[in-house]
Amino acid sequence: MSGLKNVRQRHDDALSRVGWDHFESLLAVYYRGQGYEVEHCGTGGAGGRFDGGIDLKLRRPGEYVLVQCKHWNAKQVPHNDVHQLLGLMLNENATGGILVTSGEFTTAATQAAARLGRVHLVEGRELRSMLGPLPERPADRMGVLQSVSGALGTVVTGELRNQVMSAAGDGLRHHARRMAGRAAQGALVTLGMKLLVAGLFLAIAVYLLNSIGAVLQSQFAQPVNRSPTTPMPTPSSASFQTSPARVQASAAERCRELIDATSGTYIDHCMGSTPPPALTEEERRALTRKADEAMKVIEASTPEM
Repeated sequence: MSGLKNVRQRHDDALSRVGWDHFESLLAVYYRGQGYEVEHCGTGGAGGRFDGGIDLKLRRPGEYVLVQCKHWNAKQVPHNDVHQLLGLMLNENATGGILVTSGEFTTAATQAAARLGRVHLVEGRELRSMLGPLPERPADRMGVLQSVSGALGTVVTGELRNQVMSAAGDGLRHHARRMAGRAAQGALVTLGMKLLVAGLFLAIAVYLLNSIGAVLQSQFAQPVNRSPTTPMPTPSSASFQTSPARVQASAAERCRELIDATSGTYIDHCMGSTPPPALTEEERRALTRKADEAMKVIEASTPEM
């Protein structure tokens, strides 16, 4: 019933407290008293789930009237129900229609019924005049007590619901704080584990570097193994001594007597600057002999001499 208008005056009497099915039965009894043959086809009489928009069918000679009951005490019946009842009348070939409510109709509904002229509206005050005062039934009194009890229960339940929601909110906040604390602790533990692992890896790296440095240092410090070779003889002073014969031979090689073959001139010079050693008597006689022979050869070749 959302979007409907509230009634201007809400009734609080025996009729307002009857059930919707009893409300239909009261109207069926009333129209029987008016000489109609009543067919109670609404859900209150037939026990079905749907009534098709028709609660009572009234028949008299020359009349066939459809009745729709609205047991509304809080909301006004709109004009749509007036048009709906008119459509049902056309489908049923009814001669008239009655729309009954225990409350009120909207202004638009009253104007629509007056314009169409075939739908009669019965509102709460007219209905109470038609039915007269109704006695309070024990069931109705029990219904009132149940309504009051239900309202109290609603209030109590609402209070309890508020308390439960408040307690639940406190619990959720406490749980959230506890979870936040646990999350912070978990983050600290994780950070500590990461730092510990990093320190362990750093220590291992330093140890490996130190080990590699020690191995390299030991390898470079070892002496180089060379294959054994024949030891070089140590020079001694004796090896530098030269015999007199070798000195004379070298002197003879450096200084030689040369005689110019053309002129026969004796050339006595040495190849080096070192003075020639003294000649022995035998070497001197050999040289003299060679000089004489050379002079003879020169005289033979040069007669002018």
